[in-house]
Amino acid sequence: MEIGANTRLLVILGDPVGHSLSPSMHNAAIRALGLDAAYLAMRTTADTLPVVLQALAAVGAAGNVTVPHKQATERYVTKKTELCARLGACNTFWTEHGAMVGDNTDVSGVRAAVHALGGHGRIRACRRDRRRRRPGKAAGTLARSRPCPGLR
Repeated sequence: MEIGANTRLLVILGDPVGHSLSPSMHNAAIRALGLDAAYLAMRTTADTLPVVLQALAAVGAAGNVTVPHKQATERYVTKKTELCARLGACNTFWTEHGAMVGDNTDVSGVRAAVHALGGHGRIRACRRDRRRRRPGKAAGTLARSRPCPGLR
């Protein structure tokens, strides 16, 4: 991969981020497609996040955001999709005319995974099971605590 003055900078921001497989996967795709871009993991603390996003916008960069910065990034992007604004979380950003634009692709990613695993019947079963076991708690909190029955 040759990196030059026209190489597009793509990043994943997070803290920690060194464990991320995103650079390996994205750079393999970039090479396979013959694109002039490089995808880097960039450890970014909460204190430096606004400055990092401003610098990335200034150079026309794009990328992704992981923990713990998705909610904070939504507040810092200049423009955002309706979904990003509604969720209050941004995991994907790009630059348009010097302004940072944010979106959230988590919802579509989860929908695609659920569809691949057998459709919405399983997610309904998980929601019902979650409501039965912990009334009043959001179904999404189950995913971080333990696997949903039938989705292993």
